[in-house]
Amino acid sequence: MIEDNAPVHKKLCIPVWKRLGMVNWEWPSNSPDLNLIEHVWSYIKDIIARNYAHVSSAKEMNEIIFRI
Repeated sequence: MIEDNAPVHKKLCIPVWKRLGMVNWEWPSNSPDLNLIEHVWSYIKDIIARNYAHVSSAKEMNEIIFRI
């Protein structure tokens, strides 16, 4: 299992994983370069900035997102 050093993982999850015989991999906390979803969010933000900078309201942005 991979976890990010969140307190809930250390207190609750890791002991259960160990009892189940699962291997725990330490993961540096606050490491966006190792967190794959951060790359996806960066890509999405770039697309929005490039193609939809003219959007001026959350309602309009929601309409665009649901059309895509």
